Amino acid sequence: MTFIDIFIRTGVAGLILTILLYFFNKPKGLIEILVEFIKNWIGALFIFSGFVKAIDPIGTGIKIGEYFEVLHMKFLEPFSLEFSIFMIVLEIVLGVALIIGWQRFFTTAISYLMMIFFTFLTGFTYVTAYCPSTTFFVLCGLVLAIITVTAFFQDKKLRIYGIAATLIAAIIVFAYCKFSGHCLLCAYDEANMKVTSCGCFGDFIKLKPLQSFKKDLILIVMMIFLLFNYKKIKSPFTNGKLKWVALGIIAIVTIATWLFCLNNYKWNEPFADFRPYKIGTNIIEDRKTKKAPVIDYVFNYKNKSTGKIRAIGMKQLATAGLTEADSFISREEKIIDPGIPAKILDFAIYDKAGGTEVTEDILGDPAYTFLIVSYDINKANKEAYTKKINPLVIEANKNGCNTIVLSSNATDQDMKAMHTEAYLYWADDVFLKTIGRGNPVILLIKDGVILNKWHWNHLPTFDAIKKAHIKS
Repeated sequence: MTFIDIFIRTGVAGLILTILLYFFNKPKGLIEILVEFIKNWIGALFIFSGFVKAIDPIGTGIKIGEYFEVLHMKFLEPFSLEFSIFMIVLEIVLGVALIIGWQRFFTTAISYLMMIFFTFLTGFTYVTAYCPSTTFFVLCGLVLAIITVTAFFQDKKLRIYGIAATLIAAIIVFAYCKFSGHCLLCAYDEANMKVTSCGCFGDFIKLKPLQSFKKDLILIVMMIFLLFNYKKIKSPFTNGKLKWVALGIIAIVTIATWLFCLNNYKWNEPFADFRPYKIGTNIIEDRKTKKAPVIDYVFNYKNKSTGKIRAIGMKQLATAGLTEADSFISREEKIIDPGIPAKILDFAIYDKAGGTEVTEDILGDPAYTFLIVSYDINKANKEAYTKKINPLVIEANKNGCNTIVLSSNATDQDMKAMHTEAYLYWADDVFLKTIGRGNPVILLIKDGVILNKWHWNHLPTFDAIKKAHIKS
C-alpha cells in the first residue's frame, strides 16, 4: 500500500462519513458540504495515521529521537517516547474532534498548527540533503510565518492580502535562492540526510521526506480552507446535554488511545508487527542483497575562464578534454537502477569483551537459540529475569539450547546481579529496539529463522515452548 492508496481510502471514508452525517448536520450549499467532506477526510486521515503509530509508539519515539538529533536538541532525546505518545494521542483525538465538530475553532486551529509543525520537520530533513544555510531557514521561516498568520484571518480582505503576500514572498525567496547561491550550499546528496523516512505512518509505510513534505503541503491547503470556514462546520453535539456527549467521546478516545499505546510496548509486543523481525523471518536470507544497485557518478567542473559548468559522467570523464582551467566542484550520484537491497541491514552482534562480530556464528549455529533482548539493561524489568527468564534459561541450557542476552550496555556484573546464566553479547540499542519493544523481549531462533517472539510479560514456560516449537 502506498500513500496515494491511503489518501484515496481515507477520502472515501470521509465521503461516507459526510453522507452518514448529512442527515444530522444538514449542511446547506456547496461550501458547507465541501467543509463537511474535507474535515471528515482529514479526520479519517489523522485517525489512521495516529492508529498505525499507536501500534508501535516506541518506533515513533525512535523517529522523534532522530528529529531531535538533526535539530540539535539531543537534550530532549530521553523524552522521545513520552513525546511520541503525546503526539499520537493528540493526532487521533483531533481526528475524532474534526469528525464530530467538537470545539470548531480550537480543533481546526490546533490541527493546522500540528500540520505546520510536521511540514517544518519533513521540509527541514529534505533540504538537509542540499546543505542549507542559516539564511535559507530564516527566509523559509518568514514565508511560513506569513501563511500561518493568514490562516487565522477572518476578514476576507486580510485573507486575500495574506495569501498574496505569501505568494510574493515565496517567489522572492525562490528566486533569491535559485540565483544567489547563498541558500543551498551543495548539490543534492541523500547521504546528508540523517532522517531518511518521515515516520508519518510508523513502519506501516515509509515515506521519504520529499514525499511527506508534498503530502503535508496538500494538507496545509485543506486546513487553511477549514480555518477560513470553521464557522460552517456542523455538529450534532451543539445543544444542551449533547455537548457533554461530545466531551465524553473526546475523553474516552483520549484515555483509550493512551492505554492502547501503553499496551503495545509496556505490557505486550505490538499486536501488529510491521518491522523486519516478525515471526517467520529468515534473518540469514533477509540480510542478503537481492539485487545490487547500478550507480553512475556525475562530476561537475567549472571553467575558471568562462565560468561555464560542465556535468560529466564517469564513462565520459577520460575523454572529456579537461584542462587546468577546469576546477572540480562536486560529485553527484545518478541512480540508474536502485536494485533490491537487503531487508535487514543492521543485524550485528558483538562479543562483549573484544568487540569481535559473532553474528554469523550465532545465526549459523544449528541449535535452538533463545535471544533475550534488553536494549537498555538499566531500564529492563528485573523481575522478568528473576521470575521468568532465569528458570527458562536453566531448562533451555539443560536441553542443549543456546541462551544469549543481547544488550547495548549490560555488563557481567549486571548478569551476576540478576543471577542470569545466559551468555552476554552486545548490539546497537536502536537495532535492539527494532527487534522487540519489550525490555526484555525473547526470541526463539533456529537456522536464522525467528520461530516465535514474546514480551517478557507473556513468556511461556520452557516446557510449553518445547512442546510447541522444539523438535528433538
